[in-house]
This record gives sequence, C-alpha cells and structure tokens, in this order.
Amino acid sequence: MSLAITACDTEPKKIKGMAADFTLKDLNGKDVSLSDFKGKVVMLDFWATWCPPCVKAVPELIALHEKYKADGFEVIGISMDHSVGDAKNFVKDKSIPYTVLMTSSRVEKQFGVVNIPVTFLIDRSGKVVKKHLGFAPGVGKQIEKEIRLLIENMPLDIEGSGR
Repeated sequence: MSLAITACDTEPKKIKGMAADFTLKDLNGKDVSLSDFKGKVVMLDFWATWCPPCVKAVPELIALHEKYKADGFEVIGISMDHSVGDAKNFVKDKSIPYTVLMTSSRVEKQFGVVNIPVTFLIDRSGKVVKKHLGFAPGVGKQIEKEIRLLIENMPLDIEGSGR
C-alpha cells in the first residue's frame, strides 16, 4: 500500500524516457489507454480518497484542467482506492471534470509509484519529463509554469523553469 505524504519535492527530478502505454478502467468500466491522449500534454496524478494531501490537491488540479484543456492539456487521475464506489462518490462530490481511472499494480510498477500523491508530466511526444512527489500549498504555481512550457513545446530544465 502506498504512503500518503504532505511534503513536496521542491526540486523534482527529471525523468527520462517514453511513458509506458497502459489501459485501465474508468469509473464506468470503460477501457481508457494513455495512448488515447497522444499529442496532448498529460498530467498523471496517482491519488486516493483516503489520502489527505491528495484531497487537498484536487481543487488545483481541477483549476489547471479547466484553464488549459483547450490548449491540449489533460489531467488523468489514477485512483488507488480499492473501491470503485468510493472513487465514484468522491469524483461526484468534488465535481471532478477530468478522466479518472482505477489503478493496477502493473501501472504502479511501470511508473515506480510508492508514495502518493505523485504526479507525472508527459509532453506531447509521450515522454515523461517531470515527477512531483507530495503536495504543498503553492506547488500548483510551479506545475502551471511547466504545463505552459510544455503546451508551447518548450523544453523543461531540471528546475522546471524552461530555457
């Protein structure tokens, strides 16, 4: 089981390599693949309803999704809850507009998920370019800068400030 953490990795490490494709079930049982979002900037957010920092991050994720979806940005929440019902109720209660999928141990291993919340930013070519571990107030501002650079097809440096 993953551990929930509240601290945030303030200097996330750059991750190299293409994101491994996967197919998971959404909250209605429909298969959704990462490759369905090809050509978009994607944020994968591994979370759970029982994780307080994950819950605190939801409003920022919704705001980012709403602000940048027209620019080719997608948030994909990957719920680590054991119950689809719990995840469904949470998504409905919080009015989460982005795609939410149920996790699998295979996908967790593919992305090296041990602690949550953890997010991965994937550029338009499908390359994982950033990993953010944990959540702290204000981290959304740093991630937003990175999203804007990726939308503009700009490279990220180690600190995420671009060129």
